[in-house]
Amino acid sequence: MTPSPARLLNNRYRLVARLGQGAMGSVWKSHDTRLDRTVAVKELVSGRDGGEELGIRRERVRREALALAKVEHPAIVTIHDLIYEGPGRDPWIVMAYVRGRSLEKIIRDAPLDERRVAGIGLAALQGLMACHEQAVYHRDVKPANIVLSDNGAVHLVDFG
Repeated sequence: MTPSPARLLNNRYRLVARLGQGAMGSVWKSHDTRLDRTVAVKELVSGRDGGEELGIRRERVRREALALAKVEHPAIVTIHDLIYEGPGRDPWIVMAYVRGRSLEKIIRDAPLDERRVAGIGLAALQGLMACHEQAVYHRDVKPANIVLSDNGAVHLVDFG
């Protein structure tokens, strides 16, 4: 069951608006009421099975959070928390909120010059290399999973 935007998770994270959804779940713009900051919260949506049993998908989300929490790189979104909510105790990943747009949306609007494309590619590659040093692998690198923040920084998202 998808939560209403007013839902408060873990007596701390208030869901504000859905940012996007993929095969395994949705990402919500949320407010951390304890630290008074905006965060992103990724939920596992139980109804989307993708051919895998729910217990396996819960474990994949848990492993994603634990693995990414070890990676320290500007291109990798910081993991703040891993919480369990709902009757099935589904895992939710709380991470830094990146204000920006996906590379997919940006290139749909207008082509980028070669230098900017090279810079984005290099930043993404450096982030992937930092992940690989921790034995963390992305599994789905594509323009939709590269977010450019409003200040131009490159972030890899949705490791799955």
